[in-house]
Amino acid sequence: MEITWNHIALNAQQLKQRGITNESSVVVVSSEENNGIGEVARFALQSLGSLMIEINFPKGSQTTDTDARRNSLSDVLSASDFIVDCTGGQLETLLGNGTLNETETQILVHDNLDWVLAPSS
Repeated sequence: MEITWNHIALNAQQLKQRGITNESSVVVVSSEENNGIGEVARFALQSLGSLMIEINFPKGSQTTDTDARRNSLSDVLSASDFIVDCTGGQLETLLGNGTLNETETQILVHDNLDWVLAPSS
């Protein structure tokens, strides 16, 4: 994926339309497999001035993470206003639980054209 300023501006506009502002707390979750959209999302959120934390799941993390690490990660994710899922929609699989469904955190995934609410949120 080629990253251009126009692409970043379009993604910033889309994320803003979903409710992300400079006062929103956002966690960007990416994986090695979908790194391009993660970079675009990071730049787009920076242009909006959002408070942002980045989490990168290394390859094979779903089999090597302990329950304690997953629970800690779930706590961080559920404490934010938005989660920008750049893992290709694999966040629930990577976490291995439904903790996020019980919170008011909105999960946005990229569907190749736009940022949309994840089906489980």
